[in-house]
Amino acid sequence: MARLATVLTLILMFVILAPSAEATWRLDGWDVTRVRNFRVTSSTTSASAQPSSKSLSLLYEVLRDEALSKTPIYLVDLRQESHGFANGVPISWHEEHNHANFGKSVSEIEQDEKDRLSSILGKQVEFVPLGKQDEAEFSKLTMPIEKVQNERHAAESTGFKYIRFSAADMVFPDPAVVDDFIKFYLSLPQKHWLHFHCQAGHGRTTTFLVFYDILTYPDLA
Repeated sequence: MARLATVLTLILMFVILAPSAEATWRLDGWDVTRVRNFRVTSSTTSASAQPSSKSLSLLYEVLRDEALSKTPIYLVDLRQESHGFANGVPISWHEEHNHANFGKSVSEIEQDEKDRLSSILGKQVEFVPLGKQDEAEFSKLTMPIEKVQNERHAAESTGFKYIRFSAADMVFPDPAVVDDFIKFYLSLPQKHWLHFHCQAGHGRTTTFLVFYDILTYPDLA
């Protein structure tokens, strides 16, 4: 028991004394029309990594061809972290574990986004890729910020219906967020198309695709 207590104490000390990741603006992709990790996953769903503002138009056109002509297309944003576009480039505010907005409502998060994006307008800002995949694909980008935009405005101006769920990175979604998604699912018109994305298009995106399949095909093994 004493040995266990010693080990737990050492672990706690390591957690407390370990240096925190420095808060920074994260580079989430390119200012291009390509959409990373894009895939059509069913007759009513698709998924990808974070699109750029330029790629939103192309994405909408592609999905418009996949869906029926009058089917509403929803862009399902699963990112809890504050994010948006600087000169069209997808960016986000990153703090330790990507949990800067942990516990905040969507309206509080979007206000934080508005404030942070406004604060860099007219300034020279450095954006840094984070994570092995992004570091392998992107380089640091420094540029004077001439235009900022949040995703809701960019998506709706393209033609998407925009819906957002505050899903935290690297952890299972909060039960309240899952409940909100179920309510959204039950409110959908019979004909619809959902395009899911998080930052990289892997963890949170796949999780909510599974939720959608469970709700849509409850009797499927």
